[in-house]
Amino acid sequence: MMERKIRYENLTCGMQNIIRKTIITMKKARTSYNLEFKISAAKMSIHCGSIANVADELNISRNTLEHWRKAYKDGRLTLKRSAGTEEAKNEILRLRMQIKELRIERDILKKALSIFSKKDG
Repeated sequence: MMERKIRYENLTCGMQNIIRKTIITMKKARTSYNLEFKISAAKMSIHCGSIANVADELNISRNTLEHWRKAYKDGRLTLKRSAGTEEAKNEILRLRMQIKELRIERDILKKALSIFSKKDG
């Protein structure tokens, strides 16, 4: 039996669109890694010296491992939380509570204004 090859250019516009949509949906899903894994991989690549070997062993791309390694060396990849972040979170929480209180006060004043304006009118 003879194989018949079909050229993409010879397909109808509708068939070309179907093929394009199929190719787009077949793309590999993006994998996410937790912070501990990233740190371990970066440490391994630093101690072993070979990014290629570590990346192949962990089944990740070399570019990804290089990015993690650089971030680790720069101090951007760490499990420790800085005191500044905790202070900022506490400040945000305090301000949100204050906003909630101010909104309640505003609503009370609006109601009072409408009540007093009806009595005067």
